[in-house]
Amino acid sequence: MWFFKGVIALLLAFAVGLIVYYYLEIRPI
Repeated sequence: MWFFKGVIALLLAFAVGLIVYYYLEIRPI
């Protein structure tokens, strides 16, 4: 199902974005 894959891809992208954001907030360059 393309819709199911799309939802998973969106959730993964959102999760990765949060991880990167928190990583940069905790350890600023």
